[in-house]
Parts: sequence; C-alpha cells; structure tokens
Amino acid sequence: MPASMVKSLSRHQDLKDFKGILVTDGYQVYHKVAKERPDELKVAGCWEHAKRKFAELVKSLKGKSLTGSVAAEAVKRITAIYHVDNMGRNMSDAERLEHRQKNVKPLVDAYFDWLGNIETASLDKSGHLYGAIMYSLNQEQYLRVFLDEPIVPMTNNDAEQSIRKFCVGKHSWHIISTKKGAQSSAVLYSIAETARANGLKPFEYCQYLLEQILEHDEDPPEEYLDDLMPWSDKIPEYCRKTEFKYE
Repeated sequence: MPASMVKSLSRHQDLKDFKGILVTDGYQVYHKVAKERPDELKVAGCWEHAKRKFAELVKSLKGKSLTGSVAAEAVKRITAIYHVDNMGRNMSDAERLEHRQKNVKPLVDAYFDWLGNIETASLDKSGHLYGAIMYSLNQEQYLRVFLDEPIVPMTNNDAEQSIRKFCVGKHSWHIISTKKGAQSSAVLYSIAETARANGLKPFEYCQYLLEQILEHDEDPPEEYLDDLMPWSDKIPEYCRKTEFKYE
C-alpha cells in the first residue's frame, strides 16, 4: 500500500506535507486539519478504538448488569464486522470494494441502527458506557470511510504496534534529547519497521541502502529511489526473510 495514499496515526504528527487518507482515533485535531484541507486530506476512523471502549467494560463487568450486556453485544457486533471484512483481505481492490459494499456494509448499518436505538437518557453522562456509545455515534462518519475505500484498513493497529517499541525505548535513549535527534531516530525507526512490514531484514536492508546511496550523487533520479523502496521487487534476496511473518 503506497505510503502516499494511506497513513495510520495514533497521535498528532506534522501533516503539512501529507496528502491522502489518515486512519486515526477520534482525536479532533485530525478532523480539524482535514476540514482545512478537504481536497488533500481525508480521515478514516479506527474501529479498534471504538471496540476497545466496550471491551474494557466487558472485561471489568464480565457481562453482568445492563451495562455489561450492552457492551458485550457491541463487542460481538464489531467482531462480526472484522470477521466478514477479513474475508476480503486477499481480494483485488475492486473485489474488496464490492465485498465491503455487499457483505460488510449491512453489518455496519445494523451496528449503528442498534446503537442509535439504545436509550441513553437514563445513563450516567460521565459513565464509561455512555462514553463508549457516544464515541461510536460521533465517529460514525469516519468509521464508515473504509466501506468506500478498499485500501483503507479498519484499524490503525499496525501503526500502533510498529511504534510501540520506539515509544517504550525512547525513555532510555539519551540521544533523543533534541528535536533533531527525535526526528532522526523516528526516520530510522520508520525505515526499519517498514522493512519488517514488507518481509525484509532491517539490518541487511539498511546496509544495502547505505551501499547503494553512496554510489550516487545527492539528488538521485526518482526511478532509482523507487527501486530502493522496501516493497520493490528489485531488493536483493539476501535482504529478505526466508519465512515472512510480520509481528
């Protein structure tokens, strides 16, 4: 999936040069930026953030009480949406779009119809169940985007998982004490994680990049850079994992 088309985010980043689709949580800054640049940016909601709010209630209440049963039903419905959408994982873009419109959209429609019919007037406005319900309803516009965009995933889990090690490790890395240091380490980590996501060995791939870049001037042609991208079929075999499984 081209990085210029879809970008998964879990917190605020500099978006001034990005054009495409953002897969995010409900952080309002993303929506504000997208409204300021409607022809360049589009926000797609992350279903995992919607599901997580109900899942936490299920875990704490174990299905007991009205709150627990409503939360359990919400998790069940969202899980069903995931399951049916995953059936189209290996389809072409056109086939996946048709699959989503025909098989996934009815489940999404049913979810929001059911959620909208829940009587919330008697619920504690500061309670977790009310917050979980309103989060989904308020984010409906964005949570539906994936139905019309075949390349958009339902969640930004891959992005969150790929930056988890970076976020944990940064507390121990004294080299990231300046803005430039943070930017440099983020670039290097992005290269390594993108390599992993494309079935490459990060160390061998980075070594290959450095060797290739040294052979050219400071402004190599775009076609040359395309051949160096992690998803390029021009990457040598020694950079590839023998058994690829993204973790």
